[in-house]
Amino acid sequence: MTFARWLEMMQMFLTRPLFYLGSEAISVSWLAQLTISLLLVVLFGRCLKYVLKYRILTRFDEGNREAVATLISYGVGTFLFLVVLQSSGIDLAAFAILAGGLGVGIGFGLQDAARNLVSGLTLLLERKLKVGDYIEVDGMTGHIREIDMRATTIHTFNGGDVVVPNSRLVDTNILNWSYNNTLGRLKLPVGVAYGTDPLVVEEVLLTSAYEEPAVLRTPNPKVIFLGFGTNSLDFELWVWLGQIDRGITIKSELYFRILCAFERYGIEVPFPQLDMWIRHPQQLQSILNGHVAEAPPCRPVPLHQLLQQVTYFENYNRVQLRHLIEMGYRVYLRPGEAVAQEGEQMPAFCIVLRGEMEVYQTKLERQLASGETGYFFGEVPIMLDIPCPATYRAMADTVLFAISRENMEHLLASDPQLAEAITQELSHRQEIVTTVCQQLRDLGLIDSKGKDQVTFVAWIRRRLQKLGATLQI
Repeated sequence: MTFARWLEMMQMFLTRPLFYLGSEAISVSWLAQLTISLLLVVLFGRCLKYVLKYRILTRFDEGNREAVATLISYGVGTFLFLVVLQSSGIDLAAFAILAGGLGVGIGFGLQDAARNLVSGLTLLLERKLKVGDYIEVDGMTGHIREIDMRATTIHTFNGGDVVVPNSRLVDTNILNWSYNNTLGRLKLPVGVAYGTDPLVVEEVLLTSAYEEPAVLRTPNPKVIFLGFGTNSLDFELWVWLGQIDRGITIKSELYFRILCAFERYGIEVPFPQLDMWIRHPQQLQSILNGHVAEAPPCRPVPLHQLLQQVTYFENYNRVQLRHLIEMGYRVYLRPGEAVAQEGEQMPAFCIVLRGEMEVYQTKLERQLASGETGYFFGEVPIMLDIPCPATYRAMADTVLFAISRENMEHLLASDPQLAEAITQELSHRQEIVTTVCQQLRDLGLIDSKGKDQVTFVAWIRRRLQKLGATLQI
């Protein structure tokens, strides 16, 4: 057999009609051309999605890039798929009739695949779930890495990728922590032994929360007393995080801080309690009599006791002290360390629990005021929303109780006498009042002649009273 004869036979084999689809003869070469064309369409669709996602739509967020790129690439791919079929000589009208006839039979075998395709299209169009979202589904948590037409890929904290059918995401309740923002609340159950002071427990939990940089100050951390357990007093610490997807690591960090604080305050973690009967108590008594008791360790002074040493809070009962503790947090300062510099925004209303603070004006290089336990400062910049008129710095090792602006407003509304005490104290701080009046005059907020101090103090009194009345309503 010559080579030319072999080529002729191969050409006949490739071009010989296998069957007819309408008027189009279907041969091996026709099938090969169609297959190659369709593979090129698939390859072009994938390249188009990549270019759209990582080159053209770079200004979009990750979720929008994925949705737009997927929809456009599948739309263009479908159009090119129909063009290839039409150019291959297939009558799409006849093909549609044939597909309709086979659709009923094939549909029963591919109904799950069809559901996943429709569900994938639903997810991409509705945008309830987006790439990058932090979700929780069926006890599994992770970030959405990719949303395809058939399935969605979730990247878990274990480092693995879980492929979930789209129909499952549509039919299942899903907790999307990133739907509007990444803000979320974290709950930490904590149990302590019976006999522990609940106020001390609340102080320790709140202090631990405020010491963690990842915990938001607003909304405030909160301690919930759940009830009396079998072996423990059950509490729950609620904190808000700006990045809830970091909840696992932050929860671990908070538990470490709480455990260290429990050791400092002598708070015991409970364990199952049993009654034990001693057969020979006389022998045990003789052993105990020869034991020399060790000196108890030095414990930090509880916050509610420090607050009761302040004149304004000395008559507070335990319930009022509990609410007061929830509103603020401790700030520890070393000598020379400032809580706010002149010209900066005041972070909080502060009360000195221990130590000494001074109000120092750096421009004039003079001390405006100083105070020890019970001295408060920062109320004027907080209430008037103006920069600090001076620098507030510690003169010794100092412990402050800081209350944010929002919580200060609620405190004044619940305790009108505190508002009056603040006003009375301001009337005695001549240097600070004069400085603030000059600052307000420079800003054009007041226009008084000769009676700056009287006008200013009266203004502050009316403002505090109005604020308390508004919040009470």
